[in-house]
Amino acid sequence: MASNAFGTSTGNSDYLDKLYNVSNILVDTKNQIMSNKNSMAITAINFRLDISKKNIILTTDTRLNSDALINQFLEWIAYTDSSLSGTYQKGCSSNTKDYWVSDQSTCPASYTYVPTGGSGVGSPSCLVLSEWTSAQVSSRYATVPAGCAATGSSDFSTVSNAANTYFNAMSAYSSDNSKLIDEIKNEHVTINSSFTSMAEKLLDLLTKVEGIITPLVDIFKKFVGNSGLFSILNCCKNF
Repeated sequence: MASNAFGTSTGNSDYLDKLYNVSNILVDTKNQIMSNKNSMAITAINFRLDISKKNIILTTDTRLNSDALINQFLEWIAYTDSSLSGTYQKGCSSNTKDYWVSDQSTCPASYTYVPTGGSGVGSPSCLVLSEWTSAQVSSRYATVPAGCAATGSSDFSTVSNAANTYFNAMSAYSSDNSKLIDEIKNEHVTINSSFTSMAEKLLDLLTKVEGIITPLVDIFKKFVGNSGLFSILNCCKNF
């Protein structure tokens, strides 16, 4: 019998290492798939969509300049908050200090959050777009701000008219944005179902492959590895 019929010690060790590595990779892959069969990409996208649904300001890029929603909000607030340096409430007999946001967490620290239909007119107040109705906003600005010398734009007859018009436009955008996001997420359900089905098939395949690799590792260790038949043959070469 040739002295290297069963390979060298180094060669057998390499083969065993490779089998171990394959086996470990299979186990790790199986565990990852079993812990989450959903698409990680879709999960991450849906997370961002939920944030954008809650905070519509994030739905447009700031590089759109004046068309960016953040700047549209600031233009709206210029009509509702007399404390801002660029306010359109100039020479008014009465003022409001309303700061509108699409997410309560973005309320300025110096402003008091005012819930749906709340009062606090004239005090620094933070109001969340989605919580108010057109009728409530119209009532809030029915008498204030009043007597202002300028409206900031020829498109509006009064500052109050501008405040109401901006609210209705932002509210309509928010509603359409929510509907679109819901439609996208519904499509994601279909895509994710396909991904889950593929993960199930892959898991089944990995289980079958592991069923072949694991016994092979055990056989190699017992009969061919350094502590098995190879060790015996290696020993006999000394005689």
